Formats: sequence, C-alpha cells, structure tokens
Amino acid sequence: MWARVTRILLKNRGAVILSLLAITVVMGFFARKVELKYELAKLLPENDPAYVAHTTFKKTFGQDGTVLVIAAKDPDFYNLNKFSKWYDLGQRIKTIQVEVQHPDGSITKENAIDSVFSEASAVNIIKDKKSRQFRISPVLNAKPNSQRQLDSLRTVLSKLPFYKDILCKDSADIHLMTVLVNPKLFNSKFRGTLVQDIQAETEAYAEHFKELHYSGLPFIRSTTMNKVQAELKMFIGLAIGVSALLLLFFFRSIKVVLMSLLVVGIGVIWGLGTMGIAGYKLTILQGLIPPLLIVIGIPNCIYLINKYQQEYKHHGNKTKSLSRVIQKIGNTTLITNLTTAMGFGTFLFTYSDILKEFGMIAAINIILIFILSITIIPIIYSYMPPLKNRHTKHLDKKWLDWVVDRLVIWATSRRKIVYVISSTIVLLSIFGMTRMETTGNIVDDLPQDDQVVMDLRFFEKHFNGVMPFELVISSNDTVYKQYKLLERIEKIQKAVEKEPYLSRSLSLVDAVKFFTQAYSNGNEKAYKLKSPQFYGKQGKNRFSSYINNTLGNKREITTDFLDSTHKQTRISFQVADVGTKPMKNLVDRVSPIIDSILNPEAHSLEKFQLAENKQAAIQEIFTNHPWIKNRISKCFAKGNQELEQKLVEGDPLLYTLVNLDEFDQVLQNVVEQEKFKFEITGTSVVYTKGTAYLVNNLLISLAIAIFVIACIMAFLFHSWRMVVVSLSPNFLPLLATAALMGYFGIPIKPSTILVFSIAFGISVDDTIHFLAKYRQELKARNGVIRASVISALRETGVSMIYTSIVLFFGFTMFASSNFGGTQALGILVSVTLLVAMLTNLVLLPSLLLSFEKLLTKREFTNLGGINILEDNPTPELEIENA
Repeated sequence: MWARVTRILLKNRGAVILSLLAITVVMGFFARKVELKYELAKLLPENDPAYVAHTTFKKTFGQDGTVLVIAAKDPDFYNLNKFSKWYDLGQRIKTIQVEVQHPDGSITKENAIDSVFSEASAVNIIKDKKSRQFRISPVLNAKPNSQRQLDSLRTVLSKLPFYKDILCKDSADIHLMTVLVNPKLFNSKFRGTLVQDIQAETEAYAEHFKELHYSGLPFIRSTTMNKVQAELKMFIGLAIGVSALLLLFFFRSIKVVLMSLLVVGIGVIWGLGTMGIAGYKLTILQGLIPPLLIVIGIPNCIYLINKYQQEYKHHGNKTKSLSRVIQKIGNTTLITNLTTAMGFGTFLFTYSDILKEFGMIAAINIILIFILSITIIPIIYSYMPPLKNRHTKHLDKKWLDWVVDRLVIWATSRRKIVYVISSTIVLLSIFGMTRMETTGNIVDDLPQDDQVVMDLRFFEKHFNGVMPFELVISSNDTVYKQYKLLERIEKIQKAVEKEPYLSRSLSLVDAVKFFTQAYSNGNEKAYKLKSPQFYGKQGKNRFSSYINNTLGNKREITTDFLDSTHKQTRISFQVADVGTKPMKNLVDRVSPIIDSILNPEAHSLEKFQLAENKQAAIQEIFTNHPWIKNRISKCFAKGNQELEQKLVEGDPLLYTLVNLDEFDQVLQNVVEQEKFKFEITGTSVVYTKGTAYLVNNLLISLAIAIFVIACIMAFLFHSWRMVVVSLSPNFLPLLATAALMGYFGIPIKPSTILVFSIAFGISVDDTIHFLAKYRQELKARNGVIRASVISALRETGVSMIYTSIVLFFGFTMFASSNFGGTQALGILVSVTLLVAMLTNLVLLPSLLLSFEKLLTKREFTNLGGINILEDNPTPELEIENA
C-alpha cells in the first residue's frame, strides 16, 4: 500500500501541493469563524436530573448567574461626597450599551444592563391609606444634596430588615452594588468588553473609596475567557518557539526548522478550521488544541526527517531514501498517530459535550497532521538538492551515542537493577495514589493570588459567597394561600442559614414580611409573619385588601419568587465556591433538614407505619396535624355529612378506623397529596455535580483507551504476551504520575485527569516505533532476539530521545499558564512522557530479553498491519527535477 502511496505522492507532487493549499485556504476561512464560548460549560448530560432541574428553574425564574457584585469597603461611606460618587457610579453603569449586529447587517446599540441595585437605589413599601394600597417608591428620588438628607436615608435603610446583609454589612463597613446584566446579550458574542466596561467605570471612582472588590459569575466567566483568549496566542507562540529551538539544536538546519513549522502551522489552521466547520466554540479545553497539535506534530516531522537522513547517509540515493521514508515509517507513524488519536477519541464515550467536542477535534486533527507531515516533508525534500555531510552530521553526536550505549548496557547487563527500581516505583506509586483527592471549584484553575480569587474570598468571608444556590418548592395549591407553607419556608430559612457556606436568603416570606411592616406604617418590629387570621381577614382596611389593590391582576412584583401558576416558589441563597465534596456534603446535610420542616406529616406517617400501638400513633398525628383528621373523616364518611361531622369532632369511631385494612393506604394517599416537593439547584450545584460526573467519565475514558490500545497491540503482534510486555512500560509512568499527584496534593479534577488519557496515548507511540523496528531486525537476523533488541534500540533510540525531549519541553510550556489546571496538565504530562521514554528505552528491551524464550520469532512472523519491507527501492519510481 505504501509503495503505491509513494508513487502517487511524488509523481503528482504539484497537484498535491495545490490541493493542500486550497484546503488550507478553506480551513482558514472557517478558522476565522471560531468564537469564544461565553456560557458555562455544560458538564452534565441533558437527561441528568440535576441538569433538568436547573434548566426548568431557568425557564421558570430566569437565569441565576447574571449578577455582578461590586463591594466598597469604607468606614466613611456615608460621607456626602463618597455616597454621591456611589450614586453617580450606579447611574453610569445603567447606561452601558453594547453594539448588536442584526441579521440584515444593521448595527444598533442596546442596553446591556437590566438593573443596578444598591443603597442609592433601594426602594421602600409605603402604606397609602387614601388609595388603600401599597406604593413601592425609591428611598432616594435623586442624588442627596446635603449630609442631613443622606443621614435621613441611612436611618430609613437601617429600619428596613429586608435589606440586612443584602445591600451592606455595617459591622464590616462594606456596601454592595449588584449589577444585573442582560443574559441574552451577555451569553452572546455581542457582549464584547461589557464586564471590562463595568470595571472601568467603577475604577474611575476608585480613588473615592478605600477598597473596591468585584465578583459574581459574569465577572468570573468574562475574566476567565479573556485569559483563555490571551493564552491561546501565547501558547501557539511558545510552542512554535520551543519547537524551533529544539529542532535547531538537534538538526542544526534552518531548513528543517522551517519545514517542520510549516507542517504544524498548516495543522493549526486545519485544527481551528475543523472547529469552525463543526460549529464549536473556543473553551479552555479547545484552546489547548492548537499548541497540542504543534507539540504532537513535531515528533512526526522528527521521525520522518531522521529516517530520511539516516537512509541518505547509508546509501546516498535521494529517490530511494524518500521512498523508504514513506514506506518504512508510514505505517508505523500512522499507527502511533492512531493510538494518540484514540487516547483523545475515548472522550467521545463520555456524556459531556465539552469533552466530546475536545476529543473529536483533537482526534481528527492528529490524523490530519500525520497526513500533512507524511505528505509535505517528502515533497519538500524531493525539490531540494541532495543532502551534504553537514546535514547528517548531527547523527554522529558523541553525547547521543554515549546515551544510547548506556541504555544498551542497562537493558542487557543490569536488568535486575531495572526491575528493582521499577518495582520500588510501583510500590511507592500505590501508596501515593491512596493520597489522591477529587475537587472541582468554579475558580479552581485560577491561582490563589489571582485578583478574581482574592475578591471571591473577600465576599465569602463577609457574605458567605456569591454563587447561586436555589431551593425550589412545589405545591399542589397556590403558594401564598397556604399560611402553613409560608411558616415552613421561614423555618427553613432560619435553619439553613446556620450553614457557614450559605448567605442570608431571600424568599416570598421576606416580601410578605416587608409588606406587613409597611402595613404597620414602617414599624421595624412588624417585620415578621403574623397570624393566618391577620392575612386572611377581609375588609376595606385589612391587609388582604391592600395587597389585592396593590397587585390587582398584575403580579409582576411576585415574579421573582413565584412561577406563573403560583404553585412554585424559590428561596435564593448564595454559596461559597466550596468544591465538589463540600458541596455534595452541604446538599446531603440540608436536604433532610428541609424535608423534615417542609413535610412533618410525612415523617409522622413513617413513625405511624413503624409503631406497634397504632391507636396512640394515629392520635398523635391527628393532634399535631388536624387537617389530616379532617381529610380522613371526609374520605371514610363518603358524602355522609353527619358522619363526617362526628368524625371531625373526635367520635370514638374515628380511632377504630385504624383497624380497617384500607386505612394505611388512605392515610398515605392523604399525606402524599399534600406533600411539598423541593429541589436544590443553581449554577454552583450543577457545576460541582458536573465536575464529579466529568471525573468519573474521564476515568471510564482512560479504561477504554487502555482497552482499545491493548486490542491494537493484540492485532499488530498476534500475541497476548506481547500485549503485556508492550503495555507494562506504559502503565508505570501513569502510576508514577498518579503518585506525584497524591504526594504533592495535586487534586483529581477535569483538567488533571486528562493527563492520563493524553499521556498514555502518546507514550504508546514510542513502544510501537521500537517494536516495529525490533520486528524488522528480528526477521533480518533470523530470530536472534538479543541482537535484534540492541539494533532496534540503537536505531530508534535517537528518534525516541529527540521526540521525547520535544514533547517534554512542549508540554512544559503549559506551566506558564495562569490556570492551575493547565499548569498541572503540562507538568504532569511532561513528567509522564519523560518516565515513559525511560521505560520504553530501558524496561521494554529488558522485558524482551528476559522473556526471550517465551517471545519467539513465531510471535512476530505476522504483524497484521505492519509490513516488513525489503531494502530494495521501488524500481519504477522516478522523480523529475529532483
């Protein structure tokens, strides 16, 4: 097959070049269409209950992650000049607009801010006795023009408990401004520099306040994506620079450097182009693909260039050398690239969109960059003049010969030491793996000294967090008509707010208490739930009359807390960015508390079902929950009103019903019909659940990668022994890396778990290159294993060292990232590949020699896809103007 490819490629090199140029132009066009992904990554599958609950919540109550928070810490905040500047800042932020391009091409400016809320824009509820309704009016109608007016404002706000720890924290002299950005614009490409504009407007007033801090999901997301965009350019530049320097050091040839950079440069364009064709957007993971293609593509170039120069040095025939490069290296390099692609391709088996997209684009482009390298390098060499001695001088490096000689000595004469060292590493690795931990925070990948993280910690210290944490309660009846539900919501708020990770909450109950306070003419002590009779009494001067006159048929004031049917309500908290395990523990901890408060009848039912004395148990239920007695009486009276009345009044017959067979079922149905359902959701909850889900999927993908590559080895070598021998040197680096993560406290998270699949797919390449050459030597030397191992080690050792060094330094460049996960990914993959190089150059040959009697020539006589070529060039191949 490869002889035919060689003929087609070299005889039609002009047409091939034009075809590659045309494809590159098309890919470049689509590459320009790639946009940043502004939404949070979707980590959970669409049918996951947590994802479904959050999606339903957003449809019902709107986006929960569109609030940007600005904090001013200043003990003199209520100085007229300072407060006036705070007022002006809010007014300026309200006016921020973004340019929006419409389908017809026209461009308009639209308001990007839905609302700004602070002490300068707080509202109060006033009881209007004349119209018998409540008026919602600003506490401050205009910028204060005197200190007296400002002091009056402060006094009013201090008597409104609704705003306690919502707009300010007096004990810490902190004052908040919440900016609600337009979710539609913010999650689109039109948002532009919206968050930077808000920050710039705020910084213009920074001199007037002691401290300013920023947080909230819009701020975190925008800052993170700006870093991603900047790092993409930086990584491409670093990858090109590092690769160029290493190639120049190895080959001492500018032409080799330019040739290799041309291959990977086109590969990057194709990579971004395929991303654009697929309609994928740029995420933190997708941003790694261009530099990864450079780092992975350069070894292809090294193998091809090294083989060409070795062949030419051996016999001096350029045509023969080019033919052998494609025919001898083609199949092996294809298989190594396939295994690398499969390492990434296993992400397609996960249920995470972000991983599927990353895996598909990476896998496709690894194969494409192989095609580019096997095509471009031979064609360029076919146009170049024959090599001179200086071009192959690097093959005679004494230091490289010394290194290879040492490797041969270790593999042939010191195998016991090799096995002792390997066994020690395995034992230490197993212990280190027990120290590994899993985590996942929204700002987990940012360094701890980053301003985003420092500001977030500021809000967590003083307000317990800013991340959305929502509790949705569902009822079978209208929420605000059920006084018992309002009471239970208040109890839930008081109970759950004791959690150190949760902020003060807001609910429909807080709104009711605010209206109750207004009805009592602003009396601060009246900010509470009163009796059901207070809210239920009718009359023109009663509370219910004021509420009905205020709301009428328009219920906009309740939309923040109620759905359109008024049968669902929410309690909104903010939570600290605590990570995967603490968040799970928090949800597990508060869920039974919420359920016990929300559904005490259900818990009483459970006690009844377990009770031995049913009479006493049912009497307790009827005493604590009279409505159950009423419902039971109605069910068993079956329309007989006289009997129903007797049962309700406590007729002894009522307690004898417990002996009936159907009583338990009737009781259960009554309780279930009135049971309140609840769901804990919010961006913070979904993100941490998604992170845990992602880690589990990545572990599965690693197992699939190992299985698939083992199958490939079995197909290539037709021997289970060779599968064991070939995979063993590649397991050891993975174990060592896992141990390093455990010893150095590097947690398992989406960015670091990628290390194993990526490194395994790449490290197996060296194994295949070595075993392919070993197979050739075994046939040439009539099955003499020792001589074949040594010869294979000497020939492939140079290329393996070159490529491993390139990969090591190529991945090390990711350590310059601002993201901790990317830093860890780069360092861990580099270490893994360095260890893999040593195991493939020392442990693998040692195993082959140790199992010499088991691994006979028969096991290598049929290599499936790898053809052993004769040393004769293709006779009919000629290259014009070569």
